[in-house]
Amino acid sequence: MIHHCLHFSMKILFSPVGSTDPVRGYHDGAMLHILRHYDVDKVIIFMTAEMSEREDTQHIYSRGIESLGKALKIELVKSNITEPQQYDELVGLQEAFAKSYQDNPEADWLINISSGTPQMKTIMTLVAIDFPRCTAVQVYSPEKKSNVSNNPNDDDDMLAMLDANEDAEPNAPNRCHLQHLRMLRGYGIRLEIESLLHNYEYEGAYRLCMDNADMFSDDTQRLLEHAALRANLQWKEANRVIASYHGERLIRYGTDFAQYFLVTEMRQRKKQLPEFIVKVSPILVTLALKYLRSLKKEYDVDKFIKNDDGKNSISIPKMDKYDKDLGIYLDEKYVGGFRGGIIYFQTLIHIIKYLERKGKVKGQQKIKIIDSFDKLRSIEEKSRNSVAHEITNLTEQDLMTPSNKGIPGMNSKSIILELHHIIRILYGSDIEWDYDRLNELIIDSMREV
Repeated sequence: MIHHCLHFSMKILFSPVGSTDPVRGYHDGAMLHILRHYDVDKVIIFMTAEMSEREDTQHIYSRGIESLGKALKIELVKSNITEPQQYDELVGLQEAFAKSYQDNPEADWLINISSGTPQMKTIMTLVAIDFPRCTAVQVYSPEKKSNVSNNPNDDDDMLAMLDANEDAEPNAPNRCHLQHLRMLRGYGIRLEIESLLHNYEYEGAYRLCMDNADMFSDDTQRLLEHAALRANLQWKEANRVIASYHGERLIRYGTDFAQYFLVTEMRQRKKQLPEFIVKVSPILVTLALKYLRSLKKEYDVDKFIKNDDGKNSISIPKMDKYDKDLGIYLDEKYVGGFRGGIIYFQTLIHIIKYLERKGKVKGQQKIKIIDSFDKLRSIEEKSRNSVAHEITNLTEQDLMTPSNKGIPGMNSKSIILELHHIIRILYGSDIEWDYDRLNELIIDSMREV
């Protein structure tokens, strides 16, 4: 038999304390009332310098909690704040909560927004808005009105009132009200995610969504995970997370090449030019091979090109058997002769030029592709070598600089357009940009919450 262990997260109350805590007028103060009505594992009490002195001399807060008869941990955070009505002194309150939150990564939090000065209550309200897994608790006074103007009790009176506390009676009302304030942040977080989407920063958008998962639907979470996986070239995994939304298929082109090409175009749109130019190289190899295979009736390169584990390579013995003249031609192009092995774009260009000389290339469009390959080879070789061997950035001006042979350069957008043109000729249809449509679907899913 398999026994499933249930893991319950710790629940912690974080509470500043003020002059109305732990009791006033024979009623709970806010902190004590929250602890009375909610089962928590731990309470973290934040005290100003004045409240720290009260605890040190009378143990006023710890004795108040003990009066409840509950087994829970008490952590006292004593600060040197002397003017809690000044916001600039309350940075320590924010820092204390942030540290506690970081030290308890799996905990669920109740935040007391009814104790302390009005400024402290504001700070705790902002904490409840900003941090995930936090729920604010507002405690109404017994009179259901503000008790700020009431005079504080003497500590000796407070301790005496614990024994006659009316809120300890069985039928005493619960004055706690949960406030899910984090939803107030929802609009701002959605705007942040939309901005990340428009910049194709899917990993960041997904992390932001999951950090605030309570604000977003399962559909939004899965769509963002899908986008992050696709942008990381894990398109099959992305399809397993979610393949369609409202009947619309998310991935239009289910091939490794198409998805790789779209991610390459994404690098261009994001102006990540070094990454873009590096990704162009495998695309050029794929397109050149597609071009050569389109000439199969005139010349069958698959007679000597083999594919092992997704890597294309040239077998020299098979090439010599099929066309010994090609081997002689390639030997002339390489210092020390051609050695075969993994295929590079430059080698494929040499083969294409060889076939052009042999009259194997027919059709005006296919002849024009050779010119495109020449231009792209010049830009790719010049730029890729720079990125690979130098600590330097790559700019649009670098791409547009003519080669040593006088072949003009192109900016990154022109390179993408040239690749699209070749794809349309070789495949009969284009690989259209579809990430903006994916962005629209994600944004729509956020509006449906």
